[in-house]
Amino acid sequence: MKRLAQAADDGLTLKSPRMLPVWRVSLMLFGLLIAVVLGYFYWQVRHLQQTFMMHSLEHSRLLANVIEQNARTAVLSQGAIEKIVHIFLGNSARFVAYLEAVEPFSSDELAEFAYESGLIGIRVIRADDTEVQGPEDAALPAVINCALGTGELAHFPEQNIYAATVPLINGKGCVVTGLESAAIGRINEEIGLNRLLGSLTGMAGIRYVRVEENTGRDPAAVASGRASPDEHPHIRLIRDGGETIAESRIPFGNDILVAGMDTSHFMARTQQIWLEFFFFAGVLAMLGISFSWILNWFQGRYTAHIQAVDREMADHREDAALGRAAAAIAHEIRNPLNAIGMGLQRLRIEAPGLDDEYRDLVGTLLQAVQRTNAIVSDVGKYARPPAPSFETVVPAALVGEILQLYRRKSTGQSVEIIQDLAFAGEIKADPQLTAQMVENLVKNAVEAQPLGGYLKVALSRKDGHAVFTFENPGFDLAPSDAARIAAPYFTTKARGTGLGLSIVRKIVNAHHGHMAFAVPEPGVLRVTVRLPLDPRNAETDA
Repeated sequence: MKRLAQAADDGLTLKSPRMLPVWRVSLMLFGLLIAVVLGYFYWQVRHLQQTFMMHSLEHSRLLANVIEQNARTAVLSQGAIEKIVHIFLGNSARFVAYLEAVEPFSSDELAEFAYESGLIGIRVIRADDTEVQGPEDAALPAVINCALGTGELAHFPEQNIYAATVPLINGKGCVVTGLESAAIGRINEEIGLNRLLGSLTGMAGIRYVRVEENTGRDPAAVASGRASPDEHPHIRLIRDGGETIAESRIPFGNDILVAGMDTSHFMARTQQIWLEFFFFAGVLAMLGISFSWILNWFQGRYTAHIQAVDREMADHREDAALGRAAAAIAHEIRNPLNAIGMGLQRLRIEAPGLDDEYRDLVGTLLQAVQRTNAIVSDVGKYARPPAPSFETVVPAALVGEILQLYRRKSTGQSVEIIQDLAFAGEIKADPQLTAQMVENLVKNAVEAQPLGGYLKVALSRKDGHAVFTFENPGFDLAPSDAARIAAPYFTTKARGTGLGLSIVRKIVNAHHGHMAFAVPEPGVLRVTVRLPLDPRNAETDA
């Protein structure tokens, strides 16, 4: 405090540094951090999607290779089966031709041989164009005859028949053998492409597999050996029935292999990543808001502290300037005032011949000199920092004495004094300063009611403090202006310096107390002063 006063005396000014809005900087930093996290999570999702698409495309290529290999195997198997059937039918026909050369067959004999051989029927066409067939009701089409050509296997899908012809030994006529192809067709279906595609569909991770005709082939590209756009393997995400599927399209011979891959694990992982991002971003946002609020709170406290120091420095500068002015006033004005006052008193005493009019004029001049002297004294009291000497004081007795001094004046102004001195204990305070504080408050309250009213004075103890309460009507300002009345030179009276309550506040601060103003109802002012029971302990705690 002494250094502050010295700085004030030296004309130094403590300025508040220009503070950056750190809470905004904090929010910007956390916003930038959230943006970085968003970028990282977006990169992670994109990387996951690219990895999934690459694996799905590789999986589709593997499927294409498997299907292509299986198709080749199916073609080879179908050729081998047809070759076996051809050999079987040819051998059976040649055996029948041999037996026919030994002894011609009857229909029943051919039926019996066909049954034993597993054939559906045998037809012998002799040189005279006569035919014998067994069994007679065998479903051998009429088109199967010697004109079919020897050494070849014929397939009739409508009748589900494989047929072969072998010429008779004498060279004229032929033997026709027939075998049912339904069982062989079922075998071909089991090892065929459609069966494979159907079995692949529904396997783990595969939604569908199909082969589509490549209608997008460019003849010019085919002629030049260049690939058309649809002949390049590619993959894309599509929506099918409310779910997302990774559909790959891979060249498959002259066609396109279309495979739909399940994306449930990919979508679940993507959703989990975004949920983690929103959770993490929410935590960062909450931390950013909380941290910014804390920084703003600390900055507000720091700013308030700087402003308080500025005000304190301004008060000290004002007190220093006022002290110098008070000294000059005391030197330049008080001495002439004393001389004038003494001259007027001597004139009143030593001039008995003065008539009443001049005597009243002398009295008026003496009162003016006394008021001017009181103003000079108030300015001096306000300019000098109070230096309390702490002694034991009984507040109730002190307040009672002050009220007794103002009893006659209050009665003359019809101001009723209501007192409630509940605290009868002792405090450590400066008796003279405490009495001056109470007297200024009582005087201010009485002078505020020239047409009568009341003054309520209460004294109590609360939280280690003696609480003085003064309440009176006659307050003509707005409630928001209540605290202004303690400002130096602020007054609503025609006469007065406006320093009475300012001096009270300085006395309260010197005792480490607190002074507050309130307007409990319109036109009523309540002044509350809290003085610690022992200011020395309060100063140590501070």
